[in-house]
Amino acid sequence: MSAEALPSENGLTTGRALARRTRILSFGGRRHIFALEEPFWTSLEQMAARQSVKLSQLISMVLADHAGENQTSLLRAAVVRWLLDECDRHYAILLSSIRGILSAIPAPAVAMTDKQQVIAQNLPFARLLDGRLQSEGDTNPELTLRLNVPPARLIALLTVDPHRAIGVPFTLRSSARKISGIMNTSVIDPTGEKPVFMCVVRSVEGVN
Repeated sequence: MSAEALPSENGLTTGRALARRTRILSFGGRRHIFALEEPFWTSLEQMAARQSVKLSQLISMVLADHAGENQTSLLRAAVVRWLLDECDRHYAILLSSIRGILSAIPAPAVAMTDKQQVIAQNLPFARLLDGRLQSEGDTNPELTLRLNVPPARLIALLTVDPHRAIGVPFTLRSSARKISGIMNTSVIDPTGEKPVFMCVVRSVEGVN
């Protein structure tokens, strides 16, 4: 009976997807045999396509100047580095898009990571900070923005319907003052490694 690639309880795949496949490639005047799991071959082929080279040329470049080292480990490490770079590249594109969206929102709005770190804000939000939180003589106050609902809970609620927004209580503090209110909050890429909350101020309930 052949093995099937089935999702495990932790979301990983098992069986055929993790079975090694042997391929023979020619470069440097010799034939080379490599055995790698299918996801690594897929990534290596994508890397080669991105650089407009043949797979054998890519592997030759990866292994250059590494004589005597474990070639399979070198290939796996190269794939991991490339995938990390791809994640950073896609995140940079996403962040640029988020900034464009925020700039088109007339109300004060911010984008936050699931660690509640602000990564972008629009001009109305900056004006809200200047008008409500900045005290006289304090030109660079330290600010902390917190959603008063655990991020994991928010992601669970918003994953059910990613097109909805939820009114979430928030607290915005400086060293001298505090704002509380409600933010309409939605999430981008809720099941990805870097979900982003889009938060639009709906109401400000108090300034202390």
